[in-house]
Amino acid sequence: MTRSPEPSLPSAAELSELEHAFATDPSGRAYRPLAEAYLRLGRFMEAMVVCRKGMRALPQSPEPHYLLARIQHAQGRAQRAIEELKTALEKDADHVPSLALLAQLHFEEENDAEGAKILGRAVALAPDDEDVVRLAKAHGVEPAAPARAEPEAVSAAQVAPQPAPAATRPEPRPAPEPEPAPTTEPAPTPVKAAEAVAASAKTSPRASAPASAPVARPAAVALDPAAWDEEEEERQQAGGRRAKVRRFGITVAVLLVALTGWFGYSRSQANREKEIRRLLQQTSELVRKDGHGHYREAMETARRIVELDGKNAEAHAYLAYVAALRWGEQGDGEDFHRQAKEHLEQAEKRAPDHARVLAAKALLTFFEGDPAGAEKVLTEALKDRRGPGIGLLYETLGRIRMASGDLDGAVHALKEAQGYDFNNVRLLSALGTVHWRRGSAPEAWAVLDSALRIDDAHVDSLVGKVLVVLDSLAQQEEQDRKRLLEEAKKQIEKVLSLPQGSVSTRQLARARFAQAQLALVEGDDARGRRLEQEAFALDPNNADLRVLRGRRLLREGKASDAAREFEQALEKEQRLSTYVDLYAALIEEPQRLVSAMEGATRVFARAPRAWLLLGDARRKAGDAAGARAAYEHALELGDGMPEARVRIAALHRDAREYDKAKAEVEKALAAMSRRSGAAAAAAYTELGRIQEEGDRDLAAAFDSYAKALGAWENHAPAYFHIGRLSARHGSASQRRQAIESLETYLRLDANGEMAAEARRLLATLR
Repeated sequence: MTRSPEPSLPSAAELSELEHAFATDPSGRAYRPLAEAYLRLGRFMEAMVVCRKGMRALPQSPEPHYLLARIQHAQGRAQRAIEELKTALEKDADHVPSLALLAQLHFEEENDAEGAKILGRAVALAPDDEDVVRLAKAHGVEPAAPARAEPEAVSAAQVAPQPAPAATRPEPRPAPEPEPAPTTEPAPTPVKAAEAVAASAKTSPRASAPASAPVARPAAVALDPAAWDEEEEERQQAGGRRAKVRRFGITVAVLLVALTGWFGYSRSQANREKEIRRLLQQTSELVRKDGHGHYREAMETARRIVELDGKNAEAHAYLAYVAALRWGEQGDGEDFHRQAKEHLEQAEKRAPDHARVLAAKALLTFFEGDPAGAEKVLTEALKDRRGPGIGLLYETLGRIRMASGDLDGAVHALKEAQGYDFNNVRLLSALGTVHWRRGSAPEAWAVLDSALRIDDAHVDSLVGKVLVVLDSLAQQEEQDRKRLLEEAKKQIEKVLSLPQGSVSTRQLARARFAQAQLALVEGDDARGRRLEQEAFALDPNNADLRVLRGRRLLREGKASDAAREFEQALEKEQRLSTYVDLYAALIEEPQRLVSAMEGATRVFARAPRAWLLLGDARRKAGDAAGARAAYEHALELGDGMPEARVRIAALHRDAREYDKAKAEVEKALAAMSRRSGAAAAAAYTELGRIQEEGDRDLAAAFDSYAKALGAWENHAPAYFHIGRLSARHGSASQRRQAIESLETYLRLDANGEMAAEARRLLATLR
């Protein structure tokens, strides 16, 4: 069962044919070639959607789970892939492709013993499979003997009936010997039994009028003439019968009324419960659309549920969650804060562990100014959690981390959420935004595009794409620049043309502000300033607009003006991510920087990232002891925060304590395991500097800087150090590499700490 090599990328026509085949037969096996095509094109979202539909169509087949594992593996989510492969093998324990891929994943995760065991079974089942043989040779694995079941008192073969082979005729059995006739009378047939019951009813004493049994009476009674008054006795008996009939009639009437009421009540209850289920489904669909108008409708629908059942925990959870978003995210006013707290209290009484309840609680905690507390709510809820709602919790965690300035942690959480809820427009919009914040414009563009394929009128994704364009224009050729500007204008026009009520005031202000930036880029300063003022007039308390303007000013090299914008944003809303922006603006003013970051630790005393910022500021100001104290506090709060260890390593390197520095970096890298992102890139960069300065091993240092770029391709300091090392060599190729690396550094961080040195080196190289 040798598998063919991977085919080439499908053409647009081929993909269209596969999509048509799947659309016409979604319940068959057309899912697989389409999912394979999406996988080869790197369109993982669509591949997973199609694969999930294949699972529903073929619930007993291992193939959809195997294919989904490949998709998860292609995205670097090894644990998700392993879970899918285990599910595939539950469907078919001898599915060789699943065994082979599971073995490969265990080898990649350095679990060689388990990998060898699984691969041995695959070799035993398919010794001629080229892929299996190749993997076995690579890892020196011999075929494993098939596992034998332990003997039991009664084997499965004895218990389960075995079908006879088609060609074998069953042997004739001897006719059974006649049994002796039963001595007892046989039971009557149903008809005879019914007749017997009817006959007995005719002769039963209960069926006729009661007869007076002769009773021996005392002599005194016998002499009483009234005792012999038969007419009186008959009248008394008749009256008794009439009373019994009346009582029976009354009882029957009462029972009929009660039964009628009970059936009516039951029907009413069933209708009520059916209506509640319908309204809950409708609320869920509206919330999933993540639009301002949809949120308003969702709250109205959930309120109707509460009117029908005031104790419905799920309805209260939806109301708490949506009200929290409308208060903290969409700026709809303090009344929604009150509503969110009231409904959260009701929901927590009845379902404290419900995912929507926990998400609402975390959002309220975060918007009330406690990001560390919000993150704790979610991380504790996610420990060993199973069942629905995991995707929602990870998505909420990712958004909170992004707003706290922990962009690597945000990406990690949002990608985890994708494994549970991959077709969610709100989730994709958040992931696109965090890629934009990290400076990964192509990734941000691709993810936001995926969100708009789900909902082409999703406001945050439309505005998000415009902001990505604005940040990446400087690196574009003139022709591409014009094309991107035109596309960005169309996105804004689409937002501004949406029906009234479908866009929040905050979203409208953000769209108007983005429109202003486009005008400024095109050189229309008067229009740009006017549109900016309109945006601020629409939502004067919107801190985001100040932050966006501050980032633009910082890109333009106006650090003081940018710092003023960030400080005004913090006056309106205390947000840790804004302190991260303020740090970048004040980096050339160490004393002012320390003062600002001390303010961050006062507001966010329980947030390890705030203390990390303070440590960086103190180090910048030359206060090594104060920096170390701040980093150690971050370590304590952050449960061994790897980024803090890397900073402590830098302090040891500054003091030329290279062994201690290397030990701290190695601890940090071990804690990060296989994680990628800026934190891992910073750890490898610090290791390279230790190797360069302490070990004098330039080759090892260069390799560490390259690993930093492998962890995160947009890590600017690694480009600077590669450029600096390459500039020392006289060869033409090294010179070209130095120029390219230093130019990339300046493109990524034009106002960074090493920007002046990068420009000086470039001047000598050109």
